[in-house]
Amino acid sequence: FKVRGRPIRNAAGEIVRWFGTLLNIDRLLKTQEALRASEEHVRLKLDSILSPAGDIGNLELADIIDASAIQALVDNLYQFARLPVGILDLKGKVLIGAGWQDICTRFHRVHPEACRHCLESDLELTKGVLAGEFRLYKCKNGMWDAVTPVMVGGQHMGNLFCGQFFFKDEPLAREFFRAQALKYGFDEEDYLAALEKVPRISREALDTGMVFYIKLAEMLSKLSYSNIKLARLLSERDTLLRSLRESEEGLKHSMENVLKLSGQITARNGELEDVNRELESFIYSVSHDLRAPLRSIASFVTLLGKGYGDRL
Repeated sequence: FKVRGRPIRNAAGEIVRWFGTLLNIDRLLKTQEALRASEEHVRLKLDSILSPAGDIGNLELADIIDASAIQALVDNLYQFARLPVGILDLKGKVLIGAGWQDICTRFHRVHPEACRHCLESDLELTKGVLAGEFRLYKCKNGMWDAVTPVMVGGQHMGNLFCGQFFFKDEPLAREFFRAQALKYGFDEEDYLAALEKVPRISREALDTGMVFYIKLAEMLSKLSYSNIKLARLLSERDTLLRSLRESEEGLKHSMENVLKLSGQITARNGELEDVNRELESFIYSVSHDLRAPLRSIASFVTLLGKGYGDRL
């Protein structure tokens, strides 16, 4: 409660009446505290947006990239550069691909054992690659790949691959693939025909292409994380606005229901009487705190003068 008023004295200087108001400000203080907390939350969120660290929760790469837009981009790029490319999540799921070769899509990835080798290569041989770098490796089915990580919010979310291909300066190991066709039961003629279609590139072309793909992976990382933070900020802004509206409605309700002392307190024979019910409750609480009865109007006004009435 918050109490404001003034005493009325008789000719002898004795306090005989007290006029004032009694305001229940509990709801008001709670509203103000909620507003302060909301302001602090917004400030911390802005600090978080400006910092590179953050938590993206349980999201997967497919949840945070625009796969259709990126697919259109890499399709056009492949038509120009003829460098096969794919983006996979950490479970080995292919999200984006351009220039994938028949030897993989029609043979390796449809045979259980050969497909397992593909997944093992994609998941095991790509570990430990630093952001901004790439690793060249030969998969367990005999194809060359280069990989660079896709990082989002400092977390490894997937990999960008350039592959499958052979280098121009290396002999084609036809006997290895002929034995592989026999091992997995592939039609040898069709399998070797698919082998002949695999791109041959120079090591210089790979280095140049991977410079571009590393920048593409970095761009995906930054844009994806920025979009996540923006979406979260917009969501929390909406939540804050709803909270503010509710707080305003609560404040309006509190002000409409302010408890006012419209009567008076009369002193007779040194005792308080004709006390408003809300004020009576306040007086009782003060008496309880002081462990003494508060019956004298003089002692009551003295407490008000000391600011005791400003307490909750």
